[in-house]
Amino acid sequence: MTEKPIRPVIEDDVMNTPSQPARPGESPSPLLRNLFILLGLVLVAVIGFAGAAGWLDDEADPPKNTVSAPDSFAQLETPEPSATTAALGPDDKLSDATDAVRIPPLSPIIPTDGLAMVEECKGVVEHLTTSLPSSVEAREVQARFEFEFGQVDEAEKIWKTILDEQPNFVFAMRGLGDVCTMKGRLEEAVRYFRRAVIFEPDNLSRQLTLGTAMLQAGKLAEAREVLQTVIEKSPRLSAAHTELGRVESQLQNTETAVEHFRTAIELDAEDSQAHLGLATALAKLGKRDEARTYQQRHIELRSEQRAELEEGRRTYDDAVAMGVDIANVYVNSARVYLAGGLTPAAELLLLRAARMSPGNIDCRQALSFLAGQKGQAYEAIRWMKEVAELAPAEFNYSEEVARLYLGIGQPDAAEKTLTDFVERNPDQPFALRSVANFFLEATNKPEKAIALAEQATAIDDSASGHAALAATYEKCGRIEDAAREMEKAAELAPENTVYKQTAALLRESIEASPEENPEEDSQDKAPE
Repeated sequence: MTEKPIRPVIEDDVMNTPSQPARPGESPSPLLRNLFILLGLVLVAVIGFAGAAGWLDDEADPPKNTVSAPDSFAQLETPEPSATTAALGPDDKLSDATDAVRIPPLSPIIPTDGLAMVEECKGVVEHLTTSLPSSVEAREVQARFEFEFGQVDEAEKIWKTILDEQPNFVFAMRGLGDVCTMKGRLEEAVRYFRRAVIFEPDNLSRQLTLGTAMLQAGKLAEAREVLQTVIEKSPRLSAAHTELGRVESQLQNTETAVEHFRTAIELDAEDSQAHLGLATALAKLGKRDEARTYQQRHIELRSEQRAELEEGRRTYDDAVAMGVDIANVYVNSARVYLAGGLTPAAELLLLRAARMSPGNIDCRQALSFLAGQKGQAYEAIRWMKEVAELAPAEFNYSEEVARLYLGIGQPDAAEKTLTDFVERNPDQPFALRSVANFFLEATNKPEKAIALAEQATAIDDSASGHAALAATYEKCGRIEDAAREMEKAAELAPENTVYKQTAALLRESIEASPEENPEEDSQDKAPE
């Protein structure tokens, strides 16, 4: 409701007001009494507005330990209403904190200047390390902040201190590897990245980084071994093929290099480095015409990249770009706050990150989780729907939205969420099968389940695909179809004894309970 403005009292009103001295024992006239009330209201309104606008705090530091968690949260700017974000209501307030010092020092309004953003972020990081002084994760966030915003020496110092205390802390190893790479200490960088891989042998990103560092340091044989391992585990990782192609080229294994560069281009047609590497390798093999083709394509890609860079510079918004980077710092800080039991502080930072970076998925996932933990089902759905809209081809997000809808007894909304996804992404067999299972288990619609399962198998004509379709047929009571599909699966994977055994069992069940012929039954029961 909009308040009506209070009419100010002007000098003429006072001068033209008839006044008489009050007699002893008499109260002032009604007009004067109304005037005093009006003046009081004006004074209260002015003081209240000044306090709300922050006028009274401009020249003084805010009092410590006097602002409650809900008040701090209420001042924060949260995501504005849009196609994907509804306005936050009173239920969005955080639970009370026992001590306002636990709340990170965020201004009520997001800074619009890049330097001011960095200064505020620095204050948040300092608050994090002060609130959780024994947390190495908090100091890792601090080190990464210093590194990303130019204080490389300070970041190196923090990471080394962390490793002195916890020699197995992988993030510090990675950070020191980044520092050494930036400073040109490539041998040292390799040592840090190698240590990180030892502690996380299944992390392909770490292995790819190690292989690239080895290539830069001239350790070609070791780089080849590492990159070959990455490709064995993830053959469709284009960057690994490009890097291995560069290694093989330097080792004079030109034909092998050509194979990897070609594969990289098949996986990523816009990889300019792969085009350049392939052109160089083909020229070495004397295939100059083909080399010119890839060289020309490399030039075109570089030209496009330069044009994009120029466009980016022309439209660059320092506040927007800085906001995206700082939002990542806030998300990482929120994770540490949560681990330390400071949920209000974490939620505050996640809300700020969501506002600063409209495309940040991590903060929205976390906000959805926290809302679910507090029993705020609709808030959980709202945040997860934003995530699903940001990643429309990722089924697990839409699946989570559907699960949340089922949790509040809205199967129709869950069904619409899932069917909308498979209509947008009809080429994802896993999603099609998952939605088919939903129709079987949640809404009891076998016809729709069968249609989606058949659509999935038409795309994925593999043994496992036919076995999955057989399972759907069996659940729907179509045993003959189930047996046929399972036999197809056994044919495609003859080494899989489970498929063979399951197909045999299905055939036995058909033979043990043959379908009855209604016409024969009626003839047998007809009177003579």
